[in-house]
Amino acid sequence: MDNWIVQGSKGQERLKNFSLQKVYTLFLVLSALIILTACSRGPDVPFPSVDFTLEDVFTGEEIHLAGYHGRPVLLYFFASW
Repeated sequence: MDNWIVQGSKGQERLKNFSLQKVYTLFLVLSALIILTACSRGPDVPFPSVDFTLEDVFTGEEIHLAGYHGRPVLLYFFASW
């Protein structure tokens, strides 16, 4: 264990290969990133999307986009021509 302790310039003992300043800086950067991402708002939508209706492939029911107002919706259109 003695090889991990080195003598500092002012007679203080410190750990070799361990910099408290680097750990503190990393902690501050990661904290700032977490806070900034947690406080960010979603994208501002200037106007609502146009309402449209699609038929459910499995049940045959009509699905209206307006029925999902206020909830996130992912539309995935696929074409294989």
